[in-house]
Order: sequence, then C-alpha cells, then structure tokens
Amino acid sequence: MKSFRKIIWTIVAIQFVFTTICFAFFAPETVITHFGFKRIDSVGPRYMLFLEPICTVVSGLLIIWVAKVRRRENGIKENLEVIMPAEGMLLTGHLLIAVIMSVLVLDQIGLTHILQLY
Repeated sequence: MKSFRKIIWTIVAIQFVFTTICFAFFAPETVITHFGFKRIDSVGPRYMLFLEPICTVVSGLLIIWVAKVRRRENGIKENLEVIMPAEGMLLTGHLLIAVIMSVLVLDQIGLTHILQLY
C-alpha cells in the first residue's frame, strides 16, 4: 500500500509542478474559467489554474480510500507491498485524471489553440 500511495502522490506532485510552471511562465493575468458551446463564458484570475491540482489531490485521496476499503473487504493486509490488479486500474484512472486536468490547464491559458492540439 505504501508504494501505491507513493505513485498517487507522485502523480499529484507532477501535476502541481506542471501547473506551477504554466502559472509562472505562460498564464496571462486572466484565464478562462468556463467554456460553453465552444465559446468562453467566463474568465477569472490566473490563480484559478490551481483548481485542477486540487481536484487531482481530492481524487487521489478518494482513490487511496477505495483501495483501502477493497483490501479490507478482500482480507488483504495494508502492509502487503504489492499493487493488486484492481489498484493498477485505479492508478491508471488517476493518471488519466491528471492528464485531463493538465490539458484543461493548457486550455485555460490558451496554449491548446496555439499548439493546435484539437
């Protein structure tokens, strides 16, 4: 379980560092906070970029809790240092959430249109 947590928090740290780099070097004073029908609905201050890492932290905490509950239900001790297959799926889901949040950060500062990602 310890290695599972390390991987979760490493993903969170990478997301936070990525957002901090975008905040420091690329973000304008106002960023896009909401899109609707392919148009910008609202803008806000650039510190709003840090909502994505906060969402990643919350999802990480939730995923750790789910893994703990599954281990308890299956009678597996928490100190067993093996990542179970179901936990691997949870890690994949958490990584996917972090990637989506990173693309959202790029979208909010306008880099996805410059890079023509979609």
